[in-house]
Amino acid sequence: MITSQSGSWPEGTFVLFELRPTRGAGKIRQVKADNQGKFKVPDMPLGEYCFKATADGWQSVIGVVIVSKTASRTSRVNFEMPLGV
Repeated sequence: MITSQSGSWPEGTFVLFELRPTRGAGKIRQVKADNQGKFKVPDMPLGEYCFKATADGWQSVIGVVIVSKTASRTSRVNFEMPLGV
């Protein structure tokens, strides 16, 4: 889930969430979060991924997420995007 500093998103704001493998060439996956900041990335292969979340008027957030066999299928990644560029 991606939240803003106030916890909700202004109407018409959409957040793009991108994932790319940290090693080797691989498919870049992109999904849009809904108006509550929730998103799903279906059928992710195991591995380590760099992620980037972007929205107009908000600071981008980048990081690393690891998809592993031991993670629950309902695992969550939560972070907050600060206002500003």
